[in-house]
This record gives sequence, C-alpha cells and structure tokens, in this order.
Amino acid sequence: WMKVLEFALLGVYIMRTKPDVFLITRLLSVAVLYSSVLAVWQFILQHSVGGIFWWLGERVFTTVSPGIAQTPLCFPMFRGCPLVLRSYATFPHPNVLGGFLAVTLPLIINLQISKSTNLRMNETVFIFFKWIAIGLGITALVLTFSRSAWIVGFLGMFMVHRSWFMEKRKNKTVSFMTAIVFILLAFAVIFYSLFVIHNSYEESVVVRLALNESALSMWKQYSLLGVGLGNFLVVLPSVLPSRIIYFLQPVHNIYLLLLSEIGVIGICLFLLLGVYFVKHELRIMNYGKTKERHVLFSIIHYSLFAILLLGFVDHYPLSLQQGRLFFTLLISLNLVPQFRYK
Repeated sequence: WMKVLEFALLGVYIMRTKPDVFLITRLLSVAVLYSSVLAVWQFILQHSVGGIFWWLGERVFTTVSPGIAQTPLCFPMFRGCPLVLRSYATFPHPNVLGGFLAVTLPLIINLQISKSTNLRMNETVFIFFKWIAIGLGITALVLTFSRSAWIVGFLGMFMVHRSWFMEKRKNKTVSFMTAIVFILLAFAVIFYSLFVIHNSYEESVVVRLALNESALSMWKQYSLLGVGLGNFLVVLPSVLPSRIIYFLQPVHNIYLLLLSEIGVIGICLFLLLGVYFVKHELRIMNYGKTKERHVLFSIIHYSLFAILLLGFVDHYPLSLQQGRLFFTLLISLNLVPQFRYK
C-alpha cells in the first residue's frame, strides 16, 4: 500500500503540473532509441552486451542461462528449428520490452508527423533522430517475439495512420514511410505465424492457464477482500493446481491479479474509478476543438488503452517498477483536464 501511495502522489503531481506532452514524448523517444539499439545488439550477439550496460540495468545472460526467453526459428535453409534469444534490453523480460515499445511508438510517430512541435534544434537533425528511433524501435519490437505486443503496436500505428495520413494525402513521403512500416509489421506477423512453431502445449500457455486457475481459487476462498495486496505469491503454493511444474510468479492478467488480491470490494472501487475515467475521457474529447488536438488526445488515449489491453496477457503494469511508472504516467496524462500543447 505504500507503493500505491507512492504512485498516487506521482500521478497527482503530473496532473497538477500539466507537463508538455510533446516534451515527454521526446524523452521517451530517447529511451526507445537506447533500448532498441541494445535489443538489436543482444539479438546479434545472442547474449548480453555487458560492460557499461550492466551498470545501466542489463542482466547477464546467454542462450543457455536458466529460464532465459527463447523462440524457435524455422527456415527452409535451417536444419530443424534452432532456438534464438529474444531481446531483453534492460527490461526483465522481452514481453515487457515489447509492451513498452508497442505503447510508445505510436506516440513518437504522432510527434514525428505533427506540425505543432516547436523544435529547438536543427529541424533536419531532430527529424532524422526520430525516424532512427522509430525504425530501430520497430526492429526491436519484432525481435522481442511478443505476439501481444506486435498486435497492440500494429493497432497503434494504424490509428496514427488513420488519424493523420488520411487527412494529409498530399504528403507522399510520410505515406510511403507508413507503407514501409505496415509492410514490415505484416511480414513479421506472417513470419511468426507460418515459421515459428507454437501450440497449446507450450510451457508458457500451460503456466498461464495454471496461474489463472490459481487466481480464481484464491478469489473463491477470499471473495470480499482478497488475499491482500502483494500477497499473491505468498498464497500461490497452497492453491497451485499441479505440482508437476512448480513456479512462483504473478498471474499474467492484471484484472485477475487485482481480483485475487483485493477481492470484490476492491474490484468495485476499481470499476467506479473506471466509470469516472470514461466520463473524463468524453469531456477531454469534447475539449479537442482542432484536428491536431483531437489526434493528440486520440493517440494518448490509445496508449493507455493499449497497456490495459496488454494487461489481459501480462502482469508487469502492476507488478514491476518499470510497468508501474509507465502505467501511472499514462493514467495521469489521460486525467489532465487540458494538456500543455505547443
């Protein structure tokens, strides 16, 4: 609950100061560029880079490290389906990196094509920097091999295309770059679907289903108040449906995690907050009088929706510090009555 207070105060600070959303997006583009370079480098080496990156948060791992995330690649020129390392960057899991990129890239693309930014540096250099961040970010997103992040990221970029490019058909350069992005994403999805072997018996699916069942068991035993915030892992060993594979990790669904930890009463309070949020969203949409304001709000709204969507298949928005910080930032930006818009 001290962590809840910490992020609540951070959210209040963001809402009261009303930061420039474009400045936040520029800073996030630096994070995307740095993380993407490291992710691509790790995939090429098939192990951690090390050196100064260890001090910046990179884990030490190779393809034979216990529990490391890998995926099979099946090509006609390969003999069999060799396992390759999924990119981590400085995140605890490739899915977290994929989620960060999927949520952030639409914001950066929106910043790139918006004409409302006041550039304080050479415009050509700044535009080049952002396109490099976008290109490497998409590459790193593919190398995470996170299916949920691929879907969410593709939807976000499609929303940017729908909001901006359909209104600016005369900009052939932008339309061409967007077409390239869509082609790369479509190729990645087709490649993963056709050549990478996945079935319902893979370990990740079995683990997720077992954790879902465990979360529901906790809720049935402690329906009103739950097992207590942060106590999912404490109670988990007593409700595991099978001891064949013994694992201790949060359920990969933030809604089941909340239900098991804070019960029906907590979920009802969470739903009341959701109703208030929807009403606030409608007021903000009415506030966007110009096309550019409307697009800005739409993309920021989508980024929050995207992380809520990812919450159906993963737990990091509530269980990890990186996810909590990003989740708090997106919620706070969406609750600000009016953004500083430059």
